[in-house]
Amino acid sequence: MGRQLCLLGMEPPPAPPAPAPPAAIPRRPPVVYLVGCGKAKLRRPARAKNLYTGNLFRAAREHAEQHGTSWRILSARYAAVSPETVIKPYDQRLTRDLDVLRWSMSATNSLVREFGRDAEFVCLAGRDYAYPLWAEFERQGLRLSMPLDGLQVGQRLAWFKRARAAL
Repeated sequence: MGRQLCLLGMEPPPAPPAPAPPAAIPRRPPVVYLVGCGKAKLRRPARAKNLYTGNLFRAAREHAEQHGTSWRILSARYAAVSPETVIKPYDQRLTRDLDVLRWSMSATNSLVREFGRDAEFVCLAGRDYAYPLWAEFERQGLRLSMPLDGLQVGQRLAWFKRARAAL
């Protein structure tokens, strides 16, 4: 038809505009659960998710696996460790102020490198890990929630039990 119009001295109609690309769907930031390690451990190297054997760790792990897009284990020795990383058993705690400061900076920087500054972090660890981490997150302008803040071990276990029952 365009050729026939040209022969008659007429211009063909312009081609229809290309369709607009689909609007970008805003990406939700990842939700990353942070589970505290535990004193009870296997006596041999294992994946981090299997190394810790205490009831509180297992309850927090189950919660993180059911609710988060990702999770990491907060460890005095390894900072923020992937559940799949094979690690050796150890006996170490966060004790001195300088150690705690170094640990919180190392854990925070590792998490930011892996998940980005827009990630939403949910800390299920006890106060020895949660408070130093919270201070470093605040200093860096990051988001960290602590739904178990102020709860004792028995209360934490009950919280996990209620959360599991609500599924």
